[in-house]
Amino acid sequence: MGKGALNTRQTHAAKATRREVDARELCLRAARHQQNGRLQEALADYQRAAALTPNDPTIHYKIGTVRDMARHPEPALESFARAIELRPDFAWAHFNRGLVLSDLKRQDEALRAFDRAIALQPDFIHAYQNRATALEKLGRYEEALQGYEQAIALRPAYADAQRGRAYVLWKLGRYKESLQGYEQAAMLNPDDAQARYGKALQLLTLGNYPNGFECYEARWRCATPAAYQRNFPQAQWRGEPLKHQRILLHAEQGYGDCLQMLRYLPLVKQQAAQVILELPRELQPLLGPIAQGIKVVDFASTPPPFDLHCPLMSLPLAFGTQLASVPAPVPYLSAPPERLAKWRKRLPRSPHLRVGLVWSGRSSYLDDAQRSLALELLAPLFASEAIAFVSLQRDYRERDLATLARLPLERIDDGIDDFGDTAAAMEQCDLIISSDTAAAHLAGALGKPVWILLPFVADWRWLLARNDSPWYPSARLFRQRHMGDWDGLIAEVHEALRERVSAGLLPHA
Repeated sequence: MGKGALNTRQTHAAKATRREVDARELCLRAARHQQNGRLQEALADYQRAAALTPNDPTIHYKIGTVRDMARHPEPALESFARAIELRPDFAWAHFNRGLVLSDLKRQDEALRAFDRAIALQPDFIHAYQNRATALEKLGRYEEALQGYEQAIALRPAYADAQRGRAYVLWKLGRYKESLQGYEQAAMLNPDDAQARYGKALQLLTLGNYPNGFECYEARWRCATPAAYQRNFPQAQWRGEPLKHQRILLHAEQGYGDCLQMLRYLPLVKQQAAQVILELPRELQPLLGPIAQGIKVVDFASTPPPFDLHCPLMSLPLAFGTQLASVPAPVPYLSAPPERLAKWRKRLPRSPHLRVGLVWSGRSSYLDDAQRSLALELLAPLFASEAIAFVSLQRDYRERDLATLARLPLERIDDGIDDFGDTAAAMEQCDLIISSDTAAAHLAGALGKPVWILLPFVADWRWLLARNDSPWYPSARLFRQRHMGDWDGLIAEVHEALRERVSAGLLPHA
C-alpha cells in the first residue's frame, strides 16, 4: 500500500472517530435535555447525532423514545423500526415499539412486538407485564393473568405486575383474590394510589363499606379527569359536626353517581347552617322538595362563600355508611309538575303494560362495552302483544337504528331535553328495564319498579350474588351468569315478564 493511500485511510479514520466523539457528546447532552423534559432540544441533538452516525441503532432508538414522550406515535414507530432494521436483535426497540402500538390500540401488533422482545431476552420482565396488559385490553383475561404471573415469577416484588394481576382477577370475577392482590401491590408500593383505589372497589363490591369508602378517597390521587378534581383551599368535610358552617357539595363522575348520592342531601341539611349544591344543569330539574333551603349552582361554576366542601361520592364516608345503614327513603327525587303534565298527554294511559327501555349509556364510559347492549339482543322481549314498549334513550347508536325501525318500540327522544323529561316519561311507565346507566339510578331514585341488567362483573354498588339493592328498594337485579352472556340474561327477563303478564299483575321489583 502506498504512503498516499495510507494517509487517506488514516484521515478517513480520524474523521470517523471525530464524528463518533461528536455524536456521543450530542447524545449525552440530548439525554440531559430528555431527563429534564426539554424534548425539542433533546430531539434536535439526537437528530444531529444521527446525521453524524446514521447507522447507529441506539441513536434511532433514543429518537423514538423522545418522539413517544412528545406524543408523536407514528414518527416514534418509524424510529424504532429503523433501529430494528439496523439491529434486529435490539430487544428494547421491539419492546418500546410494542408500547407505542398498545397506546394506539393496535394490541395484536403490540403482542407480536412484546413476544419478539421476550424471545430475544427471556428475562425481560417489563415485556411480560406489558404483554399481559395488551391481552387485558383485548379482553383475553385468562391469558393476561398468566402473563402477569410470569412477570411476578421473575420478580415477586414487582408492584405494577401485582396490581395488573389483581385487576385481571377482578375482571374474572375472583373478587377475594383480587382484593389480596391489590393489598399485596399496596404493601410493595404504599404510594400506589391505583392499587389502593382497586382495593376500594373490591371492598365495596364485597360489602365492606367502612373500609371501602375510606380507600375510595384514593381516587383523587389517580388519573382523575381534571373536571372532577376541585382544588379548594377549604378543608374537605369528613363527618365532623358542622355546627353553624356552610358546606359546598359538588358533583363528580357520571350522572348516575350524582343521582345515587343526592339521597344524602336531607342528612346534610340537618347539620349545616347552609348547603350549597353544585350540580350539572341537566340534573337540577329533579331536585324538587329535596332542595328546599339549598343554594343550587351549576357544575364547575364559581360557588358562593363556604367553609367546608365535600364531593358527592365522599358522602357515604362522611356519614359512616354501612351496608345496613344505607339511607334509602324513595322517592327522594321527582319529576317537575309541568313536565308530568306534558308527558301525560304524550303517553296517555294504555290498556297494555307499558315498559320503558334503556339499553346503552355513554360510549365514553370506560367499561361501556361490558354494560351496554345492542338493541338486537332485547328482541325476544317483544314477543308479547300485552306489553307496550317505550324507548327512554335520548341518543341512539348507528348499530341500533335498523333494529329500532323494525321493532314495535315507541321513540320519544324528540321530546327529551334533560333528566326532568326522562323522569316524567318514566312516571308514565309501569316498569323500567335498563342496563347499568344513569337511567337505572333515576328510576330507583323515583321509586319506580326497575329491572337492572348487569354484566358478569358488575359495578361495586350492585354488590354480589343478590337480586335486590340496599340503595334502591324498588330495583330487581338480573345478572349475567357467564361473561358476555346477555342471551341468557335476556331469557330470564323475558320469562319474568311473561310470568307477570300471565298473572295479570303489574311488574314490581
